[in-house]
Amino acid sequence: GDVAAVGVPVAVAAEAEVVVQPEVPQLRLCPPVEVAGQQPEQHVVAAIGAERSLIVRPGLIGGPGDTSGRSAYWPQRFAQPANPSGAVVVPCEEDRDPWGHTQPLQLIDVRDAATFIVMAAEAGEASGAVDLVGPASTLGAALSAARDVAGAEISEPLGTTTAWLQSQGVQAWAGPYSLPLWLAGDESAYPMLQRRGARARELGLTTRDLRDTFADELGTLAADFLRQQPPSGLSDEEHRELVGQAATPSRPPDREYLLPARILLG
Repeated sequence: GDVAAVGVPVAVAAEAEVVVQPEVPQLRLCPPVEVAGQQPEQHVVAAIGAERSLIVRPGLIGGPGDTSGRSAYWPQRFAQPANPSGAVVVPCEEDRDPWGHTQPLQLIDVRDAATFIVMAAEAGEASGAVDLVGPASTLGAALSAARDVAGAEISEPLGTTTAWLQSQGVQAWAGPYSLPLWLAGDESAYPMLQRRGARARELGLTTRDLRDTFADELGTLAADFLRQQPPSGLSDEEHRELVGQAATPSRPPDREYLLPARILLG
């Protein structure tokens, strides 16, 4: 085919109450990224023409080989709680169990993303812009899927509120000493995980179940992935310490603590 496909990461800013973001056909600016002095999308169109350019805007990508560790952390942590009780620290919203966390989440498997890009380029028929994103879901559903893949009998979720996690210095989304994929209640960031992606599906995108992505990540990780500091998440030692803090909190008289699997702190 003679269609060029280019992937440009993009975060969409919008009001928090917007559930699904519309796809935007206009070329986007992605400062400070430039290619040959031009913005990436504009560079591709200028080089080969709008009718031959397929602009691919990927969302959150995970799967085997994810060096960020964002998606790989959860199935591995549920499989390896690294403490005698089997407790796994997970984020909770007030008055909800961990599986009910309503934060939006869209994760596309890297293999599905790559397959779509190659297929579209070889077909040479599509042009314009597409949002390449996974199915609309929630953080709670992702946590439940990760535990199912790891084996539900291995671990017990230890639900902790945003306030308590932040008081312990736990970071959001990614990086060291974080709970990956969790946005700490920052609703201004939700729209980047609420993109429609309808055009990609119309053009042939198919996506696998999140459980399959988690299972394949779990099967390809090194056994010591969490023993040292992972790219994202808590190391085994950090997790044990945090479980200890959560299991024996100081208890002001005006606070209520619920028993597992719904321990709400903060």
